[in-house]
Amino acid sequence: MKVYKIMHMNRYIGNFIYDSRSDDIKAVRFKDSSNYPVNLFGISGDTVVDKRRVLNYIHAIIPPKDNDNIKETLKELELGGYNPWEMYVTVKGYNAKDSSFIDTNYIDVEEDYLADFLKSEECKYEEALLRYN
Repeated sequence: MKVYKIMHMNRYIGNFIYDSRSDDIKAVRFKDSSNYPVNLFGISGDTVVDKRRVLNYIHAIIPPKDNDNIKETLKELELGGYNPWEMYVTVKGYNAKDSSFIDTNYIDVEEDYLADFLKSEECKYEEALLRYN
């Protein structure tokens, strides 16, 4: 599983978890992060977002498959075919509408250790936030 940091207004607020074997994607928001992309996590600030909602969010950012210039776009991004997730990662998830992006330096984590990893990342974030304030 590849874990990407979700950044919002230059703050680490959660992770995208991508399983290349099953092509599943989830977004996980740290419970203590009060400033987050509403278009992804909703007004209520869900802490876990499923693949359907992640893809809806991504499709609002990247050009649609039937875009007149999609072939040129894919060539420019050096992608062999249309894959929303790959396009999103290639452009680092930049979304000017909600000031969010992803850190594409992902971390590979075995599924058995994913929960422990996410917990440790959340703790690191909380410590950094205490130092920041």
